[in-house]
Amino acid sequence: MITRRSVPGRQSGVTLMLSVLVLLVLTFAVLGLVYFVRYDNEVSANVAVRASAEQASDIGLAAASTALQQLPAFPQTLPSVGGPWYDATMAGAPSVAFWSGCAGVSCAEQTVTVGALTFTVKYMVEPTPLPAQTLNGYEVQSNGAVTYLVYDAFVDVTLNQPGLGGLEASNMHVDAEAVLRKEG
Repeated sequence: MITRRSVPGRQSGVTLMLSVLVLLVLTFAVLGLVYFVRYDNEVSANVAVRASAEQASDIGLAAASTALQQLPAFPQTLPSVGGPWYDATMAGAPSVAFWSGCAGVSCAEQTVTVGALTFTVKYMVEPTPLPAQTLNGYEVQSNGAVTYLVYDAFVDVTLNQPGLGGLEASNMHVDAEAVLRKEG
């Protein structure tokens, strides 16, 4: 009768299988970590670009206010005086279609650089459709002269650098609306 005796130092493969399993688990853990770090970086980049776009919209609002203040009178009809005017017959804020075709016609446009990012900023102004009392939108002196009126300002900001951080120009817009006061 032949008997098998185990030779000292010989393994039956369990250690090898456990080692392969541990390496496989570690590989998946590292791949998961790489994925989450990459995703976190993309989110951080998008937040940074969004913050820069909001800064550009503030610059656009300041430009709209400056354009309004430079007008010699209180414009009530559009476009009776020069300036970036919006068609007040449209209800609500301007649409994407409005912004794509308004340059030089019914809105003003400028290029703004914030940090390393370049944006196209479009803005326009219109007399507010709300009653003046709602926004405290006028002040009349004792002689009947109007000292100020309020207007709506709309700003659209578009990123000019497609592909930056996975962003495309078509999906990076910031729209802002503000009420501006025109001094008399």
